[in-house]
Amino acid sequence: MLIDAALAGLGIALVLKTLVNEDLASGKMVALFQELPLANAYHFVCLPSRLALPRVAAFRQWLIDEVRP
Repeated sequence: MLIDAALAGLGIALVLKTLVNEDLASGKMVALFQELPLANAYHFVCLPSRLALPRVAAFRQWLIDEVRP
């Protein structure tokens, strides 16, 4: 349901890459950052049209700051 909501433009999704590989390959979604150095990494994805939203950029930066050593 989370992925479906992101595809509908309702927000972003923090998911395993394997769950959205096809959506990423087709351009339906974009990864907001590359894989993080985690054993069981998750990926932050959203619609390409949402990348420029300040709240998306702020959340992305906060998330990066939280997971980096």
